[in-house]
Amino acid sequence: MARSPKIVREPAAAYETKVDPNGRIVLPAPVRRQLGVGPGDVIVLRLEHGGVRVTSRTTAIREAQALVRRHVKPGVSLVKRLLDWRREESARD
Repeated sequence: MARSPKIVREPAAAYETKVDPNGRIVLPAPVRRQLGVGPGDVIVLRLEHGGVRVTSRTTAIREAQALVRRHVKPGVSLVKRLLDWRREESARD
């Protein structure tokens, strides 16, 4: 069950954990609390700069939405554009 991430205003901490024989790792409790994740929640792992970035799914979605907003003009509906494009494609078939 996703929780609101706790904002920590302290220097970044480093944690060590081991990879088990099945390739699993355990996120230490302070990391889970800061991300706002618990048992059964989905997290997103992204390879960046030779390492792994771990975020909650909620944070990953917010980041993706912000990225799209930077490239779409205000007032433009991407849903409407997609539906219009699909209708045009269907009419050609």
